[in-house]
Amino acid sequence: MNRKILIITCQGDRTADYITYKLRDRISVFRFNTDLFGNYKLEIGGNPFWSIEDGDGDRITDLDIQAIYYRKPLLPALDEYKPVYRNFMQREIVACIEGLADSFLGICLSKPNILRQADNKIYQLAMASKLGFTIPKSLITNDGEAVQV
Repeated sequence: MNRKILIITCQGDRTADYITYKLRDRISVFRFNTDLFGNYKLEIGGNPFWSIEDGDGDRITDLDIQAIYYRKPLLPALDEYKPVYRNFMQREIVACIEGLADSFLGICLSKPNILRQADNKIYQLAMASKLGFTIPKSLITNDGEAVQV
């Protein structure tokens, strides 16, 4: 079984459990539970470009996989660290996790950068307008005086 898929999710994701079970005879699945980030060894910036190894010694690289399913990543608990460092650590962990999926040139279901665009109302309005859709009069502002009906 040389075809592999990377599922980026969290340990409580029962849908990922089901998908892994259903695919078990056809494709190898490597599950990266981001809420257990510290249990994995990540190496980025070599050849292969990145690799992830879990606590059992199973390893996957960007060269091994056919597809990524970016599903339900959650941040790990960082309570053991001083609060002053937690925001920085969270941003770096998110950048790492999203970077793995965004940089992959193969099939990636739910790429983080596309999800961010889909969640951004300003981006949605701008793209709809550029594509020729008629959009309703819209106002996004932090100026209370601009909101006068």
